[in-house]
Amino acid sequence: MGSLAQSVPATQTGAPSKYDPDMLEDVAELALSGATDQDIANHLKIDRVTLYRWKHRYPAFRHALRESKLACDDAIQRTLYEKAREGDTTSMIFWLKNRRPQEWRESRDSSQSIVLNVSGVAAERLLTQLTQGGDPTQSRNPPMLDATVVMDDK
Repeated sequence: MGSLAQSVPATQTGAPSKYDPDMLEDVAELALSGATDQDIANHLKIDRVTLYRWKHRYPAFRHALRESKLACDDAIQRTLYEKAREGDTTSMIFWLKNRRPQEWRESRDSSQSIVLNVSGVAAERLLTQLTQGGDPTQSRNPPMLDATVVMDDK
């Protein structure tokens, strides 16, 4: 006698897919106009997760979305570049911050100085907690700060 799995034919579970290759032109047009995946899913009256499944399952769908989004991004990039060349300061800054982030990023100095008057075992314990992340036996606690400590033994 065979197993139950052998006797039951494989069937698709759930509702039939709403995917239709005829929607590709509409999807491409939406993506080209700057629509997000959520916007497209809403337009198609499907959940965003379904849209992601379709991208994975249907190469033509994935290609239509990808190519249209790239074309949209390329158009924006060209416009940004032209505005920067025309002297638009905001466009220039945006372009440089993205193209040369090491040279144009906004730097923030978050260093702070703290003076504590602690001595003996308490000082050693505090130093360990601040620089090694608290209890040294608990490796999941990150250091609270990068500290340079000067201990004055009196």
